[in-house]
Amino acid sequence: VECDYTFTANTGNFTIENVTLLNSYKGVGVCLDGQNGHGLVTIDNLRGTVLKQGISLNNGREVSVADNVHFSPSYWAGATSKYGAPSASAISSWMAVNSESGVYLAGVEDLMLSNSLLDGFRAGLYIGKTPRADGAESYPQLYNVEIKNADVAADLRYTYKDMGTLFANCRLSGKSKAVNNASSRAAVRV
Repeated sequence: VECDYTFTANTGNFTIENVTLLNSYKGVGVCLDGQNGHGLVTIDNLRGTVLKQGISLNNGREVSVADNVHFSPSYWAGATSKYGAPSASAISSWMAVNSESGVYLAGVEDLMLSNSLLDGFRAGLYIGKTPRADGAESYPQLYNVEIKNADVAADLRYTYKDMGTLFANCRLSGKSKAVNNASSRAAVRV
């Protein structure tokens, strides 16, 4: 059954800290309408199984920080029997066909993602088209991030051409590609 995001915000600054999601359909959605701009988003120690979309940040006007984000089928699969969890392989099979991305960015000035795991999404990181009137695209920086069991680990469709995307001490594993740099003039720094 499709559900909305577990956490949503349409403007301003906010923090999510020390949360575990079991069987969440969509995790965190920020400025989903693309009309409002958000300020500083801080996500620290967010873990769990998110089936469709982990984090979606849109129209970001400030640097946002996400540290210790761990999304994997193993969280729900490893829960006690009272949560009615299917096996990790059943969750992984469903996500391989139906999930979108662990982290989706559209028009986010900067996201610093560190010490994180994105496991089982069709795309670990996906950069979509900006909703911003000024045309500013996303330029994330990833430090010590592992993306695994994805079709494409990092699908960079609309990266800001003057900044690009930075991967430092990251492990990117995609079944078809580790990195798809579809932004014709944007740099990928590894």
